[in-house]
Amino acid sequence: MKLRSKIAMLLVCVPVLASAMPAPKYLSVPSFKQCLSTYSDGSATFLCLPAAQLKSCPNASWKQLNALTGKDAIAACPVQKVAPAVTAGS
Repeated sequence: MKLRSKIAMLLVCVPVLASAMPAPKYLSVPSFKQCLSTYSDGSATFLCLPAAQLKSCPNASWKQLNALTGKDAIAACPVQKVAPAVTAGS
């Protein structure tokens, strides 16, 4: 198979594979941003679930986020370098 044909196949297949992935379940939890924090590792920033419920986080959302398991679970925040995920006015 020629290189040009291989590239054409990749261009066709990659969007199909990417669109087949389901959205993370936490995105369907109402007000999830008000319940999560962030932490940085080098130049990357990650969402995480704090050990204690934030004041801005609705109880129902907190329960839903904590009920997520396996690959859907949100990682617990590291003890240090944690900041709320929501900024004022968001």
